[in-house]
Amino acid sequence: MIEVLQTVTVLTIAVTSVFIIGICVAIPFAGYLKINHTSEQLWACAPLAGAGAIILVCQNLLYLDVRIQYAAILIWVCVVLVAVVSIGKNGYSLSNAEVPWKLILTGMGVYAVHGSGLLVSGVSNYYGYGWVDMYNYVSQAQFFLDYPYSSTIDIQEHLRTAQYFKHDRIGQTVLHAFITATAGADAQQTFGATILLGPMLVFYSVFLLSAGWGIERRFAYPAAVIASVFPAIASVHLECFFSQMISMPYLFLWPLAISYMLTRRKLHASVLAGLLFTVTAAIYTELITALVMITGIVSFATYCFQEGNGPTLKLKALKQNYFSRNPLFLILSLLCMFAVGVCANIGYIKGAIFVMKRATASDSSALGIIYPWAFSLEGLARLWIGHQRPLYSALLKYIAAGASVLVILTALFFLLSRCRKTMTTGKLFTVLIMCMPLAPLFLELLGKLTIEKNYHYPFFKLLLTIWPLIIFFSVCGIAEWLSIRRNGKAFIYFQIAFVCMSLGITNRIAYASIKPETVRSSARGGAYLLNDDNFIKMRAALSQLKEKRIYIWWYDNEMYAGSWRGKWLAYYARKNIVWSMNPSSESGAGNAGMGSLGDTKIKWPVIGISWKNVSAVGIKEKLGSFLSGTDTFWLYSLSNEADIRRLDLESRTIASRSMVLRVDKNTDAQTWYPIWISGAPGNASLVTVKFDKSVVRFRYDKWGVPAVIMTPGAACSGNKLEVSVSVRIGSTWKMAITCNDALVEAETVLNDIRMDDPLGVNSITDTLEGKYPLATRFPGELTEVPSSDRD
Repeated sequence: MIEVLQTVTVLTIAVTSVFIIGICVAIPFAGYLKINHTSEQLWACAPLAGAGAIILVCQNLLYLDVRIQYAAILIWVCVVLVAVVSIGKNGYSLSNAEVPWKLILTGMGVYAVHGSGLLVSGVSNYYGYGWVDMYNYVSQAQFFLDYPYSSTIDIQEHLRTAQYFKHDRIGQTVLHAFITATAGADAQQTFGATILLGPMLVFYSVFLLSAGWGIERRFAYPAAVIASVFPAIASVHLECFFSQMISMPYLFLWPLAISYMLTRRKLHASVLAGLLFTVTAAIYTELITALVMITGIVSFATYCFQEGNGPTLKLKALKQNYFSRNPLFLILSLLCMFAVGVCANIGYIKGAIFVMKRATASDSSALGIIYPWAFSLEGLARLWIGHQRPLYSALLKYIAAGASVLVILTALFFLLSRCRKTMTTGKLFTVLIMCMPLAPLFLELLGKLTIEKNYHYPFFKLLLTIWPLIIFFSVCGIAEWLSIRRNGKAFIYFQIAFVCMSLGITNRIAYASIKPETVRSSARGGAYLLNDDNFIKMRAALSQLKEKRIYIWWYDNEMYAGSWRGKWLAYYARKNIVWSMNPSSESGAGNAGMGSLGDTKIKWPVIGISWKNVSAVGIKEKLGSFLSGTDTFWLYSLSNEADIRRLDLESRTIASRSMVLRVDKNTDAQTWYPIWISGAPGNASLVTVKFDKSVVRFRYDKWGVPAVIMTPGAACSGNKLEVSVSVRIGSTWKMAITCNDALVEAETVLNDIRMDDPLGVNSITDTLEGKYPLATRFPGELTEVPSSDRD
């Protein structure tokens, strides 16, 4: 019941906050825009204005060292004062009949569809797919709540992560922290509720954009719903791409803002465009370069060409063109927009420069693994079915990819037909935005001819970003054609069918995301590790502790060698003095051992949390059971240095297996034989052995990195070998092999070698590095010796 109340509270505050604050911001501008207080345009603008106002006010106050929880109080006080003054001065009130409830409730319905998984799991157990991005965003938001921006405190892992990212784009995180402060929850509980605002805001922004294209409401409204509940959007927020999700609706507003600025001779038009510039930059700075270029192109077209005269833009006489007669006005408008854009968030200038330098200098090739299907039919298919489902059916792939091609062509035909009738700055800007994925596509084609780089990641990310627009214009085009060619209600049936299909697929994707088997099988996140029954118990126990000393040793073969779960354990134990022995790279590169504590004096007693059962160490308690199919947490009460150092040493041994090898068959001196093989083709870890005439050699292969050859020495000989293989993590990964008491150790790389894989068999590959033969079975008898330390 407590979780249900917490969920209802957080979701209600997330949705209503942007509306309430947005109305207070939008009403003063309504007069300038000549919009009455009951129009759908005003109420569609409200949540967008509200979220933008929260970001700008809180981020500026943050740079002045005002913590978000105090900034939230200030904003709500201002909201109350605005409401009191408005009512007292104008006696203004709205009746139910004057509020466009249908529009408001539709937006909330979009929110609910995408949040179906969250509604079932509750805010405390929701992680989307559980990407590392979520932890980074949560760490930043929690830091902004608990400490002033200038603080350099980094005594805990989530604080070190926040310090690493706090100079980055933080607009979305400021909004997140504001909702957290208002709800009285923690940043993890409000992350899902905040990122789900993205699809709702997409609905309102696309609906607003339709006015600039002159699309009838009966076509635009259902199309906006379909665009906002389409499965491609669910993939963005489930993969925790917070900046991308929140920036999309503001990106779609740029054509309206720039068109309004270039066709009006009012200062407030440039101010509004400048504020939109600021909000977009605060959320997703990398988009600004493309948007500035598009603004320049559209401004030049406005200066040189006329609007609304046939299929192509034609030169207009200088005496008839306002901007031609007054080019200074165009320049001043653009300068005013950029000046407002910079000054409205002046504290972020250094951060924006840093982000832009990183974007231009970094190589996106490494991120290509996120969207390996980008330039394939599978990529087009996944726009419909999401990223969590394997594409076993070739027929499904071709059908979904064909549907994507059809949608793109339909949208293109509709855009061209509309532009042929009349071309405006807003239409030109929209078309250029929708062309943004063509840039990385061109670079990919160029790269195949010149340099070895791939642009899978930026292409597919931009395609996902503009896909709602493609869906919107495609649906509008088909519905409009049906209304003309097929008299009656054919277009209504089409809209209903498309809405139902999109709702059904997206709801299924969002709901499936909370099932552990979904994310585990897709290998696209670690949510299943955090929804583990025992992890939930451990989280609850840590949340109750205060002012204790806690050391965390968590290693596994899942995400980032266990640092994924370890960092979340540290986050939930943040009210204590916490030290993680397996930190993430963002919070201190490498892995911290006892030596990393330096001269830090350990005060007793200490609570130790480990994945491993280590005998004769302190007083221990077992939390969880392997009978539940989840991982066990071992809690230790440590009272001396010897115990803590032994626990540190033993916990770092990730995997260790002992075995007896009896060679009873002839062996080939050129062939390697399997000992311990883990993984699958393309992502395997292989421990093998080769019997030369006078020496035995062991080998470790991890696909994608050079092999490691280990030769124990003369003692490792004969037909019977007593062998142990262990993987340990310290400042680096190490593999140790003991053969007849001869020890050899070598540095390796992060691996996924698993304790439950069979020994002595190989079904992965028949060669190593494509040239050294690898047998399918060990040439004799391989018997595992049970370890006393093994759980």
